Parts: sequence; structure tokens; C-alpha cells
Amino acid sequence: MQCVFAKGKTNEQNLSAPVSKGSYVLNIENASSYFEPGDAIFISDGNGENTEYLGSCNRATQTEAECASALKQDRAEGALVWKPGSAFFWRRTRAFPVERNLNTGVEARRSGGGVVFLTRIRESFFTELLKFENLRLAQIHEFLGWMEEAIRGGLDRFTFCDEEGGVYEVCLISSRIVQNEKARNAVDLELELERIQEGIYTG
Repeated sequence: MQCVFAKGKTNEQNLSAPVSKGSYVLNIENASSYFEPGDAIFISDGNGENTEYLGSCNRATQTEAECASALKQDRAEGALVWKPGSAFFWRRTRAFPVERNLNTGVEARRSGGGVVFLTRIRESFFTELLKFENLRLAQIHEFLGWMEEAIRGGLDRFTFCDEEGGVYEVCLISSRIVQNEKARNAVDLELELERIQEGIYTG
């Protein structure tokens, strides 16, 4: 499963019957009217929490939709299923190891007399540095276009889905484009994200 950035919801439906952990098939009335093969599929509890990314839709019929990835937990009747209003699919796997950092929200300040004291300016938070290597400029422009249109150039929160299907509400802190060391016509992209909440999809 590749990384996905997503924003907004469309074709939101409810499960018509409970579905067990490990199942690839979701019970949805008139599923083929709302989903088709290739659509990215998300599911959450009825209150919008505990969101999972189930990969792409493999098939949809009048009674069910089959997804590429299995459910990681049981889902009750009425659970919410949808596809994103806007999404960017990373065709290239990000570089590993992943760099994650904890920002404590504490800063050191120095008084007029030279005394150093610590002050908390915000709650602690995690950041994650994503690295995508050997990208063509066309791919960079495609991503920048999505970022400008879907999240107003980084002003809006969005959803990050990792390779394991984890879903995180995030915001973009910084981005950096550098020349690839091995290929003259390729670049590397670094994106620093702040993780706001886990299991929450940004509508």
C-alpha cells in the first residue's frame, strides 16, 4: 500500500450489517452506485472515530464492496464508509527509515540579566519527516497543484495514510525540494508533517 494524502469526503454510506475483523467485504446497500474499482475506501465508527484506510475498491455490487485491505477491527452496522473528495496517491515508496520527532513545546528564554529559564509555549506534539526520492519534476508539479487546490498551499489540515493503513490528521510544517545526488533529471522531496490526531479523518 502506498502513502496517500486525502481531504474531504464524498459518497458517504453506512454499513447495512456488521462486518468482522479480517474481512475484505463491506455490506453496503447499492454499493455499486457509490463506489467503483480503483476508488480509495475509508471506514470509521458511526461517530467518525477509529478511521481505517482499506486501500482501493476491487469490486462493487448492489449489496457489497470488496476492498484491497482487510479490516483491522470489527465494525458495527451503521459504520461510515466513504471515498475522499480529493486525494494524492504517492506512486513512489517513501524512503526509510522514517524520521519521527517529539517536540516538547518548551523553549529556553534568556532574561535581561542573562538568566536562562524554560517556558512552555504549546502542548507537546510529534512530527514526521517523509522523504520521496528520485522524483521527476512533473510529479513535483502534480503534487504542488494538489496541495494548492486541496489544502490551500498548506493552510488546511488534511489526512495522511501510511503504508500500513494508519490514518492521521496532520498539517504541513515545511517542504524541501533538493537535487537528487544520482540522477540529474530527478529531485528528492522532503515533507515535515505535524501529527494532530490518530484515527481521525479530516473532512
